[in-house]
This record gives sequence, C-alpha cells and structure tokens, in this order.
Amino acid sequence: MLTASSAEEALTLARSSKEIHLLMTDLSLTGTDRDGEALADSFHQVWPQARVLFISGSTDYEIAEDSSGPTRAFLGKPFSVGDLRRVTSQLLA
Repeated sequence: MLTASSAEEALTLARSSKEIHLLMTDLSLTGTDRDGEALADSFHQVWPQARVLFISGSTDYEIAEDSSGPTRAFLGKPFSVGDLRRVTSQLLA
C-alpha cells in the first residue's frame, strides 16, 4: 500500500510505481488545486486500468456509470471496515 499526503505526491508515486490496481481518494482534497475527481482523471493517464474508490463525508455524490464496467465507486463516511472490504472487492473483481 502506498500513501500520499497530496494529489501531487500521489501522482509522483503513481508514475514511479510498478503496478497500481486501486486509487482511494477523498472527493474534496484540501490544500490543493485538484479535487478527487481531477486526481482520478490524472491518475488514469498513468494507470488507465486502475479502479478508483472515492470517499466523502457528503452523501450527495453520484458516480457516472462506465460502459466498460464498474471502474469507480463511492463510499460515504463514516464507513466500516466491512463496507470498505465489500466495495474494494467489488471494484477489483
């Protein structure tokens, strides 16, 4: 598992990593010029096959359906470890 404290650091790690299957990001990234969706879009330029799990304290968010299958999901805070396992398993299946 890799962790980053900013969108820029996440992209730097993505570019230098051998393989990444899942990006987990908050929708609202503070202290940056990108939000979680912008990070995911930039991330997919490096790792187009990777899945994305968005998290947020706001439950008013909807993920657009992808015609190629579920590549992105949303999990509202607070969530349990069980919820996290279920959603990540579905994304990575």
